[in-house]
Amino acid sequence: MGDKKRDYFASFAAQLPLRRVGQPEESAEAIAFVIANNYVTGSVIDVDGGWHLG
Repeated sequence: MGDKKRDYFASFAAQLPLRRVGQPEESAEAIAFVIANNYVTGSVIDVDGGWHLG
């Protein structure tokens, strides 16, 4: 699946405003932010490379 997978991710990334697929560390940073901030409640944090903007 190597080439097929790479082509799929490349075509998806081309549709994102950031022009790249996110990394697991970026999702982890969002989770760490919510855990560290006691004042964040009932929020949805989209870690999507701007997908909702497109």
